Amino acid sequence: MSIPIRTRFNGTAFLQVVCFPNIYAPTGPIGSIGDTGPTGPIGDTGPTGPIGLTGATGPTGPIGDTGPTGPIGLTGAIGPTGPIGDTGPTGPIGLTGDTGPTGPTGPTGPIGDTGPTGPIGDTGPTGPIGDTGPTGPIGDTGPTGPIGDTGPTGPIGDTGPTGPIGLTGDTGPTGPIGPTGDTGPTGPIGPTGDTGPTGPTGDTGPTGPILQAYVNGNILAAANQNIPTDGTVIFNTNTVAIGIDWNGTDTFTITREGLYALDCVLNLADGTPADSEFAVLLSGTPASPSANANGTGQISVIRVANYTVGATVSIVNRSTNVVSLAPGQISADAGGHIIFYRFADGAQP
Repeated sequence: MSIPIRTRFNGTAFLQVVCFPNIYAPTGPIGSIGDTGPTGPIGDTGPTGPIGLTGATGPTGPIGDTGPTGPIGLTGAIGPTGPIGDTGPTGPIGLTGDTGPTGPTGPTGPIGDTGPTGPIGDTGPTGPIGDTGPTGPIGDTGPTGPIGDTGPTGPIGDTGPTGPIGLTGDTGPTGPIGPTGDTGPTGPIGPTGDTGPTGPTGDTGPTGPILQAYVNGNILAAANQNIPTDGTVIFNTNTVAIGIDWNGTDTFTITREGLYALDCVLNLADGTPADSEFAVLLSGTPASPSANANGTGQISVIRVANYTVGATVSIVNRSTNVVSLAPGQISADAGGHIIFYRFADGAQP
């Protein structure tokens, strides 16, 4: 007689066939159903859950402290020297410049280091108890069989669930303080100090040589100078004017009041109409006219008078016709000559 026996080892099922010698005893009553095998042992603890996720990065460190205040501005420039005379005392030093503006805020500190790895998660819970093994097969009819073998061990329980995620790592350390801000710009220059008081009047210098203002020059006439009615005489560029302003052409301006003598000789070209008239033009008003008696030769415009500062002097054609001034035999480019000079401070009272 053969009896199959099913067994399991390390999760693998085996089928064994046990042979018994033929026994010719009469068939016994059917044996009772064997008791349920004992519950299988609790399955092994599931494997350790995976390591928890890395904790979140710590927050950014605080903003660095504001850089120190810039240095004090440069001292204002020294006030200018007083006017001429004995040198006045030096003006006081200018006020100190305003304090430079505060430097900009230092840059944000670097990101803190990553927090340490969280601890290993707790061991997963114990797997559930394995299912009760299946009921063994009913024995063949025959003598009462031996007590049935213990049912096979239940299968190993399922792996426990993954442990919870590890705790968040501690906050990273605070970032280092930002570098010091740049130095503020130099303050503006202080205002100029007040002008020092005027120094005392210097001693009177020695009397210098007497030099009066004067003009000495020729009249331009290299190729005849044609002067229209109310036109003015043009003088050569080499005319000398000392102490009297000259505009470079036809007008002299008095810079020092006093008595002046003027003598202007004009060389009239051939064919000049008789009674052609010239005069001194004093600040726009004709004075001291002079005229020719015939059609050629020279005339002189002469005047002695007191002139005030700012008065202007020119020689003007007062004729009703154009008058030509021609170069003379002495000078090939001079149509006449002028002498105009100061000889006294003013008329006697």
